[in-house]
Amino acid sequence: MWAVITALAATMVAFLAFALWQGRLLTGPRRRCTVCGAERVVIEAPPDRHRTYDVLACPHCTDVVTMVHGQPSRFATCPSCSQFGLEVEATAVGLTEVGELPAIEVEESCRICGYADEWSVPDRIDELPNNVIEFPRR
Repeated sequence: MWAVITALAATMVAFLAFALWQGRLLTGPRRRCTVCGAERVVIEAPPDRHRTYDVLACPHCTDVVTMVHGQPSRFATCPSCSQFGLEVEATAVGLTEVGELPAIEVEESCRICGYADEWSVPDRIDELPNNVIEFPRR
């Protein structure tokens, strides 16, 4: 009887240790930028958006990733049909100073119900300063 209780307790301790180890592996390195190694920052969506994913951006370069349940993923749950068919594409727009977050454009499209939406941070990309030098056209 004591052998069964000891084996059960050892299994539970091993399971908890493994869960903690896996959690550390999933939350630690995945939040780091794959380009420069800096800590990524969670981008807040406008308050009228219902999202089932997180957008993380690097404050030092243009690396942007979408995360679903702590894992990098292009797909999330659609707010319209509640199916896991919403394709999310987040991109950084323009260059920024080191330490400043780039402007982020997020495009959502559901392959199941046809839902489509887009949002950006800041709200209007057009309001960003223009760093492009225009050359005269011929």
